Amino acid sequence: MAPAPIVFNAYGTLFDPASIGTALEDRFPGDGARLVTLWRATQLRHTWLRSLMGAFLDFDSVTRQALAQVLDDAGLAADDALIEDLAGRWRTLPPYPDVVLALDALEADRPLAILTNGRQWTVEAAVRAAGLAERIPVVLSVEAVGVYKPVPIVYRLAARHFQRPLDAIWFVSGNAWDCAGAAAAGLRVIRLRRDASGAEPIAEPPTATIDDLGALPSVVRGS
Repeated sequence: MAPAPIVFNAYGTLFDPASIGTALEDRFPGDGARLVTLWRATQLRHTWLRSLMGAFLDFDSVTRQALAQVLDDAGLAADDALIEDLAGRWRTLPPYPDVVLALDALEADRPLAILTNGRQWTVEAAVRAAGLAERIPVVLSVEAVGVYKPVPIVYRLAARHFQRPLDAIWFVSGNAWDCAGAAAAGLRVIRLRRDASGAEPIAEPPTATIDDLGALPSVVRGS
């Protein structure tokens, strides 16, 4: 039997949004880490609000709007060129240090994909920039359904692509809220604990929780 597919979240799982804090620090000394944290939180909040409001907007635009709001709320001056430069860095986000070795340790015939809130071409650009395109050839984007995670229809994109039931597909995310959404939809969830936050108690707990992506091959081995 072929190995079960693994579907990865992109941001906060494979790619590190906090890395943009360096560029923010260069422009706003002393505020880089704080601003990038607020940016990410605002970006996600906007996706949830837009899903509830039925007002979908592509993730690149959401990202720019969230950054503009954060800088405006902080009383920091920012022109369009700066917003575009910083938002454009999502196309070249670096992978976390544990990503490449973990992917290399998985079986060569195991199907892999990304399921992301991001625009497909933006995430594909990040995959290429990280040298991961050969290993993860498929990017599934919420653009296909016009709503953001954790709405269940998003996770069903994985079942549609692989032609497998959701409970026959592994889903890996570094975001507790994303793990809750995936579990509620029916995926087999592995929580990658990239921060100290606990699991969201509103859904079934993850099948497994790991602190480093290097543990992934042993978790999925034999399935």
